[in-house]
Amino acid sequence: MRNIWLVAQQEFMTNIRKRSFLFAVFGVPVLMGVIFAIVFFVQIQAEEGGIVAENIGFVEQLEVISLESETYTEFNNIDTATAALDAEEVDVFFVVTPLYFTTGEVPLYSYGSVSAETRRAIRVFLVENLTSTIQTDAPPERLIDPVDSILFLENTQRELSFEGMIGLFIVPILFAIVLLMALQLSSTFLMSGVVEEKSNHIMEILITSITPYQLLAGKLLGLGTLGLIQIGIWLIMGVIGVQFGGDFEFLSGVVMPIDFIIVTLSYFVLTYFLYSSLLAGIGAVVGSEQESRTYAGIVSMLLAIPFFFFSVLILNPDSPIFTFMLFFPFTSGMTYMMKYPFTTIPLWQVLSSLSILAVSTFVVTWAVAKVFRWALLLYGKKPNPLTLWRVIRGTEDIGVIPAQSTDMEAKA
Repeated sequence: MRNIWLVAQQEFMTNIRKRSFLFAVFGVPVLMGVIFAIVFFVQIQAEEGGIVAENIGFVEQLEVISLESETYTEFNNIDTATAALDAEEVDVFFVVTPLYFTTGEVPLYSYGSVSAETRRAIRVFLVENLTSTIQTDAPPERLIDPVDSILFLENTQRELSFEGMIGLFIVPILFAIVLLMALQLSSTFLMSGVVEEKSNHIMEILITSITPYQLLAGKLLGLGTLGLIQIGIWLIMGVIGVQFGGDFEFLSGVVMPIDFIIVTLSYFVLTYFLYSSLLAGIGAVVGSEQESRTYAGIVSMLLAIPFFFFSVLILNPDSPIFTFMLFFPFTSGMTYMMKYPFTTIPLWQVLSSLSILAVSTFVVTWAVAKVFRWALLLYGKKPNPLTLWRVIRGTEDIGVIPAQSTDMEAKA
């Protein structure tokens, strides 16, 4: 146990000082925050920007407008209205075309973008005229926006506006992305370290004083702790951001219940050991950093599969494909976090998913540990899948590829 602790401490202290880790922990959240702030600011400017018209003209090619208003001026044709626009007598004008009742289209003429406030004022003006002959107590605003949706969450007993729903959906998705980045960073550090130590023949010195199993366990423990620290820092920064952003209505849907955090961290720990064990085995078997990153990219694609089905998730979160991915070890953690805000996940599914993931992690870690022990002193030769299977079964000697496997590779 002492050797495992020493390796874990060494891996932790070595990698926590790396610039790549510091940038991932502090730089990436700040960069993402700046990007979201810019997008949010541009969106607000686009909605609030444009011409705020005080004088509005209109041309009637179909008799619709019967009410008089000081704000609105009628013109006989488009040429006359255009001349008034050029002379700045009106800020904007619209045309009620003969096909208005059929299409509802109202062409709007101006020298620049028109603000949302002005467009809404024109809609209200048209609705007032269309309903002037109809006996109703309903205000024009209700005719334009008959529904103001409020989402009631049965599982949490909370009410959210449409803006609040945006935050409710986005945060778990961001959390899944954070988990993916933490997994990739920690696991890549582990794989790169194994490849570097093996290529520099440091591994030969290490195994004289420590067993391969202790070495693998120490690396997994040290870098796993590093990943948990990364997630913890991001959680703290996220909570601080929500507290300071309380004035924004879309943040009202941001909530991270304690059960969600506990289950998410459980998924992270198990997925980390599953993913990192595989990459450690890849690092021990392959001969170069470039080759190892190629295989790591393929494994990473498995973790990102749920993101490719995001449109299906929105339309049908209880789709069988997401139920399958919840039970598939490589996608279970991501699927849980993405599915959480859209539907209630039964407790038995969560427990079953975690159990399958735990068993899969144990089996993969056990198999990789045998490959890791066998391949540490293997240089210049690449084993094929059949050889690795024999290693897992315990029928191959350490660092030796049988002649039969070598001949098969030569023929290939």
